[in-house]
Amino acid sequence: MAPVLTLIRGTDTLSFARFYSAPFADAAHRGAWQAFRWANRHVPGLDFFQGYRNKDGREKVIDVALAVDLVYGCACDHFDRVAIIGGDGDHIYAYKVAKTMGKTLRVYLLPGQESSALAHGRIAFTRWEIADLLAFCAYGSQADVPPAHAAPKGHHDATPRLTGPLASLVI
Repeated sequence: MAPVLTLIRGTDTLSFARFYSAPFADAAHRGAWQAFRWANRHVPGLDFFQGYRNKDGREKVIDVALAVDLVYGCACDHFDRVAIIGGDGDHIYAYKVAKTMGKTLRVYLLPGQESSALAHGRIAFTRWEIADLLAFCAYGSQADVPPAHAAPKGHHDATPRLTGPLASLVI
């Protein structure tokens, strides 16, 4: 994540960065999620929010968490500029609220993400193409976690996350 944050940040100071996800509950996805978090735990200012998936496999809590964090951060003056990677139309209202609070909003779309909701909501966005991403990641493959950032053997997974049908907080 460090190269992505550097690209987005440019000359700005990073207040904080949060990665929102709801990985599938099977062992392979759970292991990849844990490896991803541990590989990026050294990135200053980065934390992770993990929602959950319902019985149909749909992400839950992620959109609401991002929207609440965005509006709360704007209201509390935690930042004057915000960058969001993702083009979910569920966030349009939160984007508009952020803009009315005088915040500069940058939205980045990954390859294959829809943009029609953003265009209709008059939210400016930048579409990253695969060539853009190749500058800082190995697209289509999972890199090994660098040994310096691997979790200690038997380490407890201390990432706060919401889980289950009632979305109870687990630490």
